[in-house]
Amino acid sequence: MALSFVPMAAKAQSFTRLVSFGDSLTDNGNLFAKFGVPMSPPYNMRFTNGLTFAEYLSGQMAPFGALGPGSVNYAFGGARTDSLSVTPNLGIPGIQDQVNTFLGSGGVFGPRDVVSLWGGANNIFLANPPSDPAAAQAVMAGVATSAASDIGKELQQIAAAGARTILVYSLPNFGVLPQYTALGPAAVQLAQFSSTTFNLAWNTAVRSAAAANPGTNIIQVDIGAAFTAVLANPAAFRLGNVTGQCVLTPSCVNSSFANQNLFLFWDEVHPTSTGQQLVAALTRTYLYAPQMTSTVPMLSEVGFWSRRAGMVDGLDRIRAYAPTPDKTDFFVAAVGDHGERDANIVTQQFIGGPLSAQSQQFYDYSLGGLRFGALHGFGNGFSGGLALSALTGDAKAGLISASPTALGVDLIGGWRGGPWFANATFGAAYDRYDSYERKTLIAALTEKGSADGYSLNSALEAGYDYRIGQMVFTPLARLSYIRSNVQSFNESGLAAMVAFGHQNLGALAGGGELRARFQLTDTAAVSALVGYENFLTHSAGHLQGRLINNTALPFSIAAPAPVGAGLQVGAGLEGAYNGWTFGASYRGSFGTKNQMQHIAQLTVGTKW
Repeated sequence: MALSFVPMAAKAQSFTRLVSFGDSLTDNGNLFAKFGVPMSPPYNMRFTNGLTFAEYLSGQMAPFGALGPGSVNYAFGGARTDSLSVTPNLGIPGIQDQVNTFLGSGGVFGPRDVVSLWGGANNIFLANPPSDPAAAQAVMAGVATSAASDIGKELQQIAAAGARTILVYSLPNFGVLPQYTALGPAAVQLAQFSSTTFNLAWNTAVRSAAAANPGTNIIQVDIGAAFTAVLANPAAFRLGNVTGQCVLTPSCVNSSFANQNLFLFWDEVHPTSTGQQLVAALTRTYLYAPQMTSTVPMLSEVGFWSRRAGMVDGLDRIRAYAPTPDKTDFFVAAVGDHGERDANIVTQQFIGGPLSAQSQQFYDYSLGGLRFGALHGFGNGFSGGLALSALTGDAKAGLISASPTALGVDLIGGWRGGPWFANATFGAAYDRYDSYERKTLIAALTEKGSADGYSLNSALEAGYDYRIGQMVFTPLARLSYIRSNVQSFNESGLAAMVAFGHQNLGALAGGGELRARFQLTDTAAVSALVGYENFLTHSAGHLQGRLINNTALPFSIAAPAPVGAGLQVGAGLEGAYNGWTFGASYRGSFGTKNQMQHIAQLTVGTKW
């Protein structure tokens, strides 16, 4: 299974290298180089048939003893969390020795280095509990708690040495490992108890280390939750066997690399390359969470531009309104609103890799629904009305998608004195974003949620009608303010869920239009417009986020600067028959960064 790296927006996180400490799950060949273990083939000089997750994260890694400048891997198969290992008399360094060796040899952590720390499994594997179940649990509880305590101490040591970003991993449910399922229910129960106890103590130890080092970004990678999801639905992860050992299955171990990777387990406790790549993808989902959520501000953009559509529609209606004494005009319109724009996208394919930047689509939304209301003349050139709207649809932005709904109300007022006119509007909308979904780098794992918001607008315009026969030319100027807000919300899912603060997008815009209307017959007319509008001031702010139930530091997403509406074009056709009015209109805007908004309407009205 190949990892796919998805473009991520805004300012990319840039990491220089990976420094790894751990056991056989991380070892990229250190044990093999020293002792020729594991036997290769069928192993690949690692405890798997391919590469380790650390190598999938960072590319080639220098072995134990190297200091850099590139990524280095100090992990050893068989290492425990302390200074011991499976065979301590052979000089295999435990994780504590690995850290001491790196630092004692002059190793340093740069400000953009990432450190990975994964251990605890061998402490449990090497324990020798008694046969009595209660006594066995007591022994394993002590072993697991001690191992977790070691991880906490090593985190403290690594953070004190200057590491700014540390990835620390929990353990999966050991009760499903082939090593224990082959031994029967009692072994399965004790293995599950041991890994669960470790994870509880690990969480406490990691949180203590994070509290003692508030400037260090200690990111907890929850292996257990992802592992459970894989076992619950193997097909979703392109796996065909999640119980057997490939290395003991001739049809697997003697088959192609692709067929081997249909198994989750390579041997009794180690994953195949598929499992290692899943760990790498899961790690990236945690590590790059700020980048992978950087298009969430598109929600406030959708609310902003949807509100603008309601605003300009209200102004268009009051401007064209011709009051009839003692009558009120009622209308209903089918509305379609589509918008999109680009933003600069920055990517880093792997830790230590170069950054690349290119312009890609930032958001794309389509809404449809109804707008209805009434207009009435009050005499002395004054008129006013009310419009209500209900629109819903879909929106997407990079890894993010949602189904927005906007319920709006617009108050419209106007004055006309001969050819001169002035109009104003104030509007508001309740915005709901249902079916929110964020894809992760593991296709089968998605984050879900919903959010509420609101948007407000006010606008003032003035212009003059020049009549030349059947033609009316209307230049006008407009000043408007729109603000969109999305309330804070939490994602739900299995991995790297994020809690977001509220989002705000506001802009003061100025612009002008030249409109032309031609009376075809007594009851039919066509119209067209051209104009320009841009922001005078704007504010997008920063979106605050944090990984839920995680010691990782909160982060801030700089929303891409909003883009003004730009060039305005439009056309319309209107007519009347037997007391009813009919209209069709289109309005488009075309700004920089391929910003576009297309608004189309079909309207039916009558007077009462």
